[in-house]
Amino acid sequence: VIQGIRKAEEDLADYGVTVELATMRGYKTEEQLALIDSFGDRLSALVFQAINDPLIVERVAALESAGIPVITVNSDLETSARGCYVGSDYIKGGETAAGMLGMVTGGQGRLGVITGVESILGHAQRRKAFEEHLLQIYPDIQIVARESAYDDIDRAHRVTLSMLQSHPEIDTLMIITAGLEGV
Repeated sequence: VIQGIRKAEEDLADYGVTVELATMRGYKTEEQLALIDSFGDRLSALVFQAINDPLIVERVAALESAGIPVITVNSDLETSARGCYVGSDYIKGGETAAGMLGMVTGGQGRLGVITGVESILGHAQRRKAFEEHLLQIYPDIQIVARESAYDDIDRAHRVTLSMLQSHPEIDTLMIITAGLEGV
C-alpha cells in the first residue's frame, strides 16, 4: 500500500501534488485524532484507514465541512460524511467464508473463531456476517469459543493456544484478523 501511495505521488508530482504519509500501530482513537491534527493547515485531503469511533466520525464531518475531502481505505466508518470508501465488501467476505467453511467441513463442526478489532468496522462486519450466515446455512456448525487477536501475531498465538486447551472439542478454526502466523 505504501509503495502504491509513493508511486501515485510520483505520477502526480508534475501537478503539484505532494503526500505526507503518517502511520500508527494499534487502534487508539486518541492517537489517530492526534495524527490527523498533526498535519495542521497543510491538510488539503485525507486518505486513511479509519477507526470506527464517534470521535473519528465527528472529525471527518468537521474536515468535510471545511472543504477537505476525506477518503477511507480498507476500513470504513459506519456513519460519516466521508467522500468515499475504497476497500473490501466485508459483509460478502464473511458470508463467503461461512459458505466455504460449510463446504470444507461438510456442514458439521465445533468452531473456534479468532477475531480482529471490533473498532475496525470491516472486522466487525466480517465477523457478524460470517456468524449470522453460518448459523443460517449450517446450523450443525457450533461456535464453541471466540477470542480477539487484535491483529497481533503473539497475541494470536496465545489466545489460540488457550482456546484449544480450554476447548479440546474444537475441530475447526476461523481466523477473521491479521496475525494469522500466530494462529
